[in-house]
Amino acid sequence: MKISLLLLAFLRYGCTDVSSRQGSKSYCKTMLRESNPVSFWTGIDCNKKLAFRHMKPHQLGGNKSYDVGRSNTTVMFVNGLLSSMDGTKCNALQRYCYNNDVSFLCFDYRGHGQSSGHFIDCTMHDWIADASDMLDYVGQDSNVILIGSSLGAWISLVLAMQRPDVITAVIGIGSAIDFTSDTYNAQLTDQQRKMWENPVQTSSTSNAFEISSPYLDNAYPFTRELYQSGNDYLICQDNQLSKIAHRELRCPVRFLHGDEDDVIPYTKIYDAADALQSKHSGTDIAIKLIKGGDHRLSNADDISSLLDTLNEFL
Repeated sequence: MKISLLLLAFLRYGCTDVSSRQGSKSYCKTMLRESNPVSFWTGIDCNKKLAFRHMKPHQLGGNKSYDVGRSNTTVMFVNGLLSSMDGTKCNALQRYCYNNDVSFLCFDYRGHGQSSGHFIDCTMHDWIADASDMLDYVGQDSNVILIGSSLGAWISLVLAMQRPDVITAVIGIGSAIDFTSDTYNAQLTDQQRKMWENPVQTSSTSNAFEISSPYLDNAYPFTRELYQSGNDYLICQDNQLSKIAHRELRCPVRFLHGDEDDVIPYTKIYDAADALQSKHSGTDIAIKLIKGGDHRLSNADDISSLLDTLNEFL
């Protein structure tokens, strides 16, 4: 098989110090993408197309040796709301996994990035199903470490309760647990909430309100359907009818959260940890509060803390 000079260079040098060889990290990112192109998953639903990347270091060829003991471990990154698999944390994790002989998978939910669908039509049911499909793709024989950013942390916790046979650890970054309920209560006016209590049967656009975020260029549509779907997976509220009410959380959980997070106050993550601990006594849950950290936790020191936490489970 013909391998490009770019890929051969990547296999030889890796990405630990690419700046000294090529002058910028973008060269490393290019090599990773060329060696690990985007694929698409359709599953049994031909109307759904999920974009993903799946890197298996020992299958890339070249002279790189690898740790057979880690060959059954996969790190799966679960994005935040309106993020894609091309973000800073995702790229850093992919480089780290390659250099540490661990398989890595990232993907875009429906309505995000290169995947099919429109954001306004999607609900929590859809995005949790998308993440579950990616677990199916990885296979039952893998030990999966889920790393979820913002919304992705909530989805990762839900998956850990639904798929305890596959998931061995969850790491949450700026975890937006129960974000649909929090958005409904904090961002909608009394008048808007009353409208949803007696909704008109029209298009989804008429049943949506624009929500702004300091991390998004444009406001996004928050629909009644998205809000209602989130009620099935609430963690901090006691809902015996939810889809996870009687599920067990067995794997260890680590929360990384900035003390200057202006989207999810750090007090929220302590509330979430307490709620999880009360429902799942004995589960190993720990919080690392990052001084000066914002919601994204994407600078060099933040990434270093993330990689140290991941290394705990490798």
